[in-house]
Amino acid sequence: MRWMRAFLGVRLRLLTLGLAVAGMWTVGLAAASPGAALASSTCNLGHGIQHVIILQFDNVHSERDNQSVPSDLEQMPALRNFITGNGTLLTNDHTVLISHTSNGIVSTETGLYPDRNGITVGNSYQYFDPNAPTNGNVGGSDFTSAFKYWTDPVTAPTVTPPLQPDNTFNNDTAGNGGNTNTPAPWVAFTRAGCDFAGLGAANMELENTGSDLTSVFPGFNFGTLAKNATNLEGIAIHCSVADSKPGGVCANGEADNLPSEPTGYSGFKGLFGAFQVFPVLSGGSYAGGAGAPSTVFDVFAPDATNVAKSGEWNPPARVDVPALKNPPPDSFTPGSTTTSQTEDSSGHPGFPGFTGQTANFALGETAAAQEAGIPVTYTYLSDVHDDHYDVNGGNAFGPGQAGDVEQLKQYNAAFAAFFQRLANEGINKSNTLFLITVDEGDHFAGAAPTNPGCDGVTTPCTYNDVGETDVNLNGLVQGNTGDNTVFDEDFDDAPTVLVKGDPPADATNVRTLEHEMSGLSEWDPIVHAPTPIAVDIADRQEEQILHMQNADPRRLPTFTMFGNPDFFFQDDCTSGANPDPGCWKQNASFAWNHGDVQPEIASTWQGWVGPGVANLGVDSGVWTDHPDARPTLLALAGLTDDYTEDGRAVSQIMTSASTPPAIAADPFDYESLSSAYKQLDAPFGEFGVDSLQVSTKAVATSSRRDRTYREWDSQLAVCQDARLPLLSEIDRLLHQAAFTPGFTIDPFVAESLTSRANALITDMAELDASATPPRDLLCAGHDDDFGQTSGQSGPAGPQGPAGPQGAPGPTTTIACTLKVRHGQIASVVCHTSGSLARSARAVIALSRGQRLVGWGQGSVRHAIALHHRARLRGRYVLTVTVIGGPRTTVSVRF
Repeated sequence: MRWMRAFLGVRLRLLTLGLAVAGMWTVGLAAASPGAALASSTCNLGHGIQHVIILQFDNVHSERDNQSVPSDLEQMPALRNFITGNGTLLTNDHTVLISHTSNGIVSTETGLYPDRNGITVGNSYQYFDPNAPTNGNVGGSDFTSAFKYWTDPVTAPTVTPPLQPDNTFNNDTAGNGGNTNTPAPWVAFTRAGCDFAGLGAANMELENTGSDLTSVFPGFNFGTLAKNATNLEGIAIHCSVADSKPGGVCANGEADNLPSEPTGYSGFKGLFGAFQVFPVLSGGSYAGGAGAPSTVFDVFAPDATNVAKSGEWNPPARVDVPALKNPPPDSFTPGSTTTSQTEDSSGHPGFPGFTGQTANFALGETAAAQEAGIPVTYTYLSDVHDDHYDVNGGNAFGPGQAGDVEQLKQYNAAFAAFFQRLANEGINKSNTLFLITVDEGDHFAGAAPTNPGCDGVTTPCTYNDVGETDVNLNGLVQGNTGDNTVFDEDFDDAPTVLVKGDPPADATNVRTLEHEMSGLSEWDPIVHAPTPIAVDIADRQEEQILHMQNADPRRLPTFTMFGNPDFFFQDDCTSGANPDPGCWKQNASFAWNHGDVQPEIASTWQGWVGPGVANLGVDSGVWTDHPDARPTLLALAGLTDDYTEDGRAVSQIMTSASTPPAIAADPFDYESLSSAYKQLDAPFGEFGVDSLQVSTKAVATSSRRDRTYREWDSQLAVCQDARLPLLSEIDRLLHQAAFTPGFTIDPFVAESLTSRANALITDMAELDASATPPRDLLCAGHDDDFGQTSGQSGPAGPQGPAGPQGAPGPTTTIACTLKVRHGQIASVVCHTSGSLARSARAVIALSRGQRLVGWGQGSVRHAIALHHRARLRGRYVLTVTVIGGPRTTVSVRF
């Protein structure tokens, strides 16, 4: 959700920049001039694509949160059927870490993991500041929002003393001394002549009325126009060079300055805020000056002005539905379903606020932009699990609760209208590339419904126990251990911890805190028992593996505690809290937690429809995560970035005609390599998940001079050092295969890289399975040379007589145990009896009928990772063969 748990006095929770800033509402100085907005005739995309529509939800699930209740997507058949009937719904998609709105959206926008896009912690974060005051057990860092316009710094230089500003870019990428602005998502499109609208999507338009105004409107005279969210935030158009010139859509707009684009960026302009953008969406143009926003109607109108043209449905009745005041319609009949103007919660025309980006408004903005000739739109839609219209006393809904089901009906109605409205304008699957996805999954912090078996749709579910538990992490540590170490943390169920003074990872006070948090518990009112607060802990070495290290050293957490997802950690006590050191209190306003590592939080989805997309329906086998969306989108659209993304083009969803030639010529090697690459690189890939278990194991240890921790961390460091250059090689090959004309995949190189990646994945699995730090550095390589080199051999001597037959040796047998994680085989551990060389290796194969679906290899003395592409369902045969030894076969069922 787009919420920010903010420091303001006692750090009250504030809605992130979505409510209009208080200010007098006045009519501006300039009105929209007549004339149609100019369509980008210079827009040049591939495969017959004329429009690109990207929709990114906040917290909408493809999987069921309660097995009796249809999932969010199942309750929006207008959307789900559109995807599965015309394209492909990838349901084995994953978020990044930390899994929040800002991180998830920016990773999707850029194709980069957080360490390269700058948003390593969201939706807010702490940064070290030696001037920050210390208040009791808290201090040493400052707090800021991750939601800022693309070119904004962490904090402006004009910040009030004594705080020390951080002038590095909020969207900061590695390189050039750690102050390089991340390449912007719209550049590939505007360079191709396509105007690009950001509609609520993270950081592509103004997110605040402070530093963002300084970045975008230097010296602008706003006159009497209120500088509030309604007028200025949440919506922008980035124009091509052609539409930045006189007569173009952005001719009277602002300079679109991007200081760090790899190949430069000049001559481009943009429109920012509803006062500049809404005149274009309503069929006019922005004439300059500071006029109030025009009227733009929601998605239930036949067009932005609710004045029907040929081929559109009749204008429906208009009702006044301010954002988050009155619910929108929950069914759609063209010409009969009422419409309302897009406005804020006070009824003022303009941006409805980020939480007000409900489907009726967000899809109305998108349709209006496309109708106005803006061919590329990227839209954010707010989540469906919160009580938007105060029908539940402001408390969050449980799965299948009446208000939850009703809001999903409202979203479904909006999508039915959206696809019909686009079709009326000739915008459809034949000429439009659709990407519909979500920022993160969620854990439901609540007990089971009081009426088990409810399905929500016919029998609404009812709940008595819903809501996260707020815990004072600082008080819990100090009160239970007496440790007075000063530390700060970002409020979250996965808090990043900053120890005052930024000590090294192995400092005594840091190691003490990690060890303490590993062992602390707090009362969980959902399970009615004390529960460990920590699930996993990532130290700085592990944060690097998980792509959580920022190019700005002041934003690098000392460590991260991935906590019990029923808990939300902060550094104060809420009113009425229980009188224990952690002063816990259940908070019914929040019940859908993310940021953490649980499968339900990691699980996301991508829906693809349009030219070049195969109609595969639901595909749960292809493993993807957020960064894969960008290169897939560009490959289908015939464009390329001027940087190499961390994701890879998902060739499995492409038709033969749209598949890049290099991939089409050798799909097996490309897909095998890309699959291994994801499991090696992604935070939720096998390497990342196993390494986090190693880090958790390491920080919990206590030993003389902390030797055990250092040995575990040395293992992780060697694995990361081995991984980085390999990832670079693989990434370069995959990118060339998707985007370099004339490139050919060398099978030998691809298979070698795949083998090396799988070997590292296996090494990390073995490290995870080890009870104590191995003597050898596992990722440093295996000794596969069973003989030894020597000098030149002499001639063979004569064969001697055969000796007597010895007694038969003991029969060698093998028995194996499967390690199953989240219903999937993670690794195989085998035990042998009889004589077997220490260097003996085994090959494992998982098959279904005649089809091989998984494989692995490694030492029989260590856990062997099993690599399989498809999610396991049904009956399989697992075969383990020791090279030069025994073989065993077992039937397994999932």
